[in-house]
This record gives sequence, structure tokens and C-alpha cells, in this order.
Amino acid sequence: MNSPNKFNITYLFGAGASAMAVPTVTQFKGALIEFDHIVESRLSQLEARETSETKGATGKFRKNLKRMLSAIDKYGTLDTYARMLFLQDRDQELSDLKLALGIIFVMWQEWPGRHIFEDQVVVNQGQMMQKDFQDQRYVGLLANLLSKGDNKIVLPSNFKFLTWNYDLQFEAGLQLFSGSQDFQQTFEQYKIYPAVKGNKLVTPFNMIHLNGIAGAFDIASNGGINSLYERIKGKKEFVDAFAALMFVFNSVEIDKININERMTFAWEENSISKKAIEEAIEIMRATNVLIVVGYSFPGFNLDVDRKLMEALKVERKEHMRVIYQDLDPNVELIRDSFGIDMGSITAHKNINQFLIPRQYL
Repeated sequence: MNSPNKFNITYLFGAGASAMAVPTVTQFKGALIEFDHIVESRLSQLEARETSETKGATGKFRKNLKRMLSAIDKYGTLDTYARMLFLQDRDQELSDLKLALGIIFVMWQEWPGRHIFEDQVVVNQGQMMQKDFQDQRYVGLLANLLSKGDNKIVLPSNFKFLTWNYDLQFEAGLQLFSGSQDFQQTFEQYKIYPAVKGNKLVTPFNMIHLNGIAGAFDIASNGGINSLYERIKGKKEFVDAFAALMFVFNSVEIDKININERMTFAWEENSISKKAIEEAIEIMRATNVLIVVGYSFPGFNLDVDRKLMEALKVERKEHMRVIYQDLDPNVELIRDSFGIDMGSITAHKNINQFLIPRQYL
């Protein structure tokens, strides 16, 4: 798959691409309520575990969680709520939102005892299914793409990945094959932005998180990057794992860590998000086949999406195609929003596996 004659293929993932593991917009409120109930049922234990470093953190988390639930009722989605906070310069509340999301995503995806969240059948794009914590479609895709390199497992050079999601479903899939349990090692080995920086900031990247990564943070003392995922390794009890994450609230308040650099929405237009967009544009310029998976092109991402799609169209390319994989793919939306000819767009309604365009391999 690394032949220079192969077409360049890029996947653009939206929320639907992680829907079999991470709650979608319609599921998010119920999942947050479930999480709050679990915290509430263990509240006395959690408060008893607080130290001088984490004093009051459990209460701060629950306050943020209640605010998130109220925001979903008022604004529809947390992304819309985040956009409102940004426009009104409510920086502290935006930072608190990112903190809470980081903790929740870490517990949902990587806590060893996460089976307690599984007792719920959810609806994914109209289909009933049991909630899982690894979207197996990433695993199936990577099983087809990965190969043995020089003493390591590598991605094909003609495949790139862009995602609007701040979960780590793609990275968790990589770890199943690489055998690594170290997310920082995974970020660096597979060149995933924005999880590397400084002298490790190397291009071309294989994966760009356009909205950053929930649970990743910068360490003020040494300029390094770490993630909340490292804090819960081996902690099987909810109280142990959750308590280990509570340091972030007070650490942020005294500027020991910065949560805003690695989880930064594309429309924040800071140095991190600008770099993400620049790198994504370069990937799109080289792309022959774009596969859009589970992405609805929401209005607040339109400016960035237009830049990406213009880069896709910037040169006359052989076999320039857009394949829209979704249960209800609105190809007219792509045509009308980005001026791409309908003859270049293909709808693909089977969402059981991520499409691999074998005709272009």
C-alpha cells in the first residue's frame, strides 16, 4: 500500500465515526446523567479521598457537570455551548468545560473498570446496539491498513486522517496492534497532532485532531505534554481512578498545567488550532480520495470546512472523489456548501465498517 503510484486517501471523521463507543449528540445528555449518578453514589468516598492538592475538586467537577447538562438543554450541544463561551470571552468557563470533558472521556474510554457504564443499550443512527468502548470499525480499518516496517508497525504513507472528534478511538485502535499502552508513545510514533511539540513537532502528520484531544495537557514546569490517561493506569475501582484525576482542577488554578493547548477548538484560532488547520490543508491539497465518515458539516465549522474543501479542489487531480459514508448521507449539502460537482460525490450508506476504497488502492 506504500507504492508511489497509489492515490492519496484521506478520512475525515465526525462524531458518527465514534458512535459505537462514544455518545453522539442525542445520547450525550443521558450519558452525562449516568456519569453523575455514579459519582453521586460514591460521593462520600470521593470527598474522603481528597488531599490538599485536590481539596474541593469533586464538588467543582459536579458543578461543571450540572452546568454541562443545563447547557445541553439550552444550546442543544456542548460544542455550541463552547462556541458561545468563546464568543463572550468566558475563558474560565470554557477551560472548566474542557477539564470536565477530559475527565469524562478518559473514564469512558480507558478506565479498566469502565464496564459499569456498559449496562445501557443505545441508539446509533437509528440502529439499536450495545454500547462498547472501542469502536470496532477503527480496528477493522487499521487491520487492513497497517503493515510491518523496520521493527515497528506502520501506517501506509498514502493514507491520512483528519478528525473533528476529541476522543482517542483511532489511537486506541493503533495500540491494539502496536502493543503499546503509552498514549504519548503512540502520538509520537504515528505523528498525531496536537499531541507532539517542540523538537518532536515533525511533519508530515498522519492524523490531525482539528478540535484537539480531550484529556491531554501541557506541564508548566518542563514544557512537556502528558495526558490524564496515564493517571488511571491499573486503577480498577472507580473511586481510585476518579480521585487520581481530580488534581487537574487545582493544578489549573495555580498554573501548574495548561489544559487549553491540547484541547482547542478549531475556531478558537490560537497557535495550536491554526497549526492544525494549516497541516490539514496540506493533507487535503495532496488528497485524491476523501472519505467523509459520520460528519454533518455543522455551521460553526463551516469556515474551516471551506478551507479544507478548497484545498481538496485546488488542483486538477486524477480521480478526485468525495465518498460520504453515513446512514443518511446528504450529498447535496457537500455540493451546495463547497461547490463540488455531484459527479465527484458518492454516497455510501453502509456504516457497519469504515469504507476502504479498494478501486483506488
